Amino acid sequence: MDCLSESDVEVFQKSFDDNAGLSFEGLVQKSHSSAWKEGENTSIRMSEILDEIDADKEVRDMVKNEREIMSALSVKNV
Repeated sequence: MDCLSESDVEVFQKSFDDNAGLSFEGLVQKSHSSAWKEGENTSIRMSEILDEIDADKEVRDMVKNEREIMSALSVKNV
């Protein structure tokens, strides 16, 4: 705990307080969006995730550029 700031600990405590009473299914419902549900048995498309967070053009371009760089470098999981 020495490496965590006071605000880090506060955020973890709030998350614990907010979620401690939830079942596994309750946590899944709270934390998994429609992109996850649609891609449950397949890969989730990046465009679906970006749509869910209402990503603007700047964010979409940044993600596209990073994916192109990763692909050019032959990095897996692009």
